[in-house]
Amino acid sequence: MSWHRPFDQPVPLPSGPRARTLGDVINYIKTLPKSDHNTLEWRVAMQTLTDAAEGRASMLFAKLETLRAANGHLEEPVISSDFQRHELGQAEA
Repeated sequence: MSWHRPFDQPVPLPSGPRARTLGDVINYIKTLPKSDHNTLEWRVAMQTLTDAAEGRASMLFAKLETLRAANGHLEEPVISSDFQRHELGQAEA
């Protein structure tokens, strides 16, 4: 694994210095309280960081997931009922 892989630009984190490498983000995650560390956002980020370190994911994905976790914006997709009716071939009432 290569935790020393650098981002194209440093990644801002909620506290501390900007992350310049995959390892910087992992070290930051280790400092988080367990309740934050175990959120879906950070678990996805950790997996993507690991995949990037192992050469299975791009640095861009690792950066995006880190930014998403740092900003707390991992939301489930919402499908409106209008879309569901249209996709299921149901006519509007």
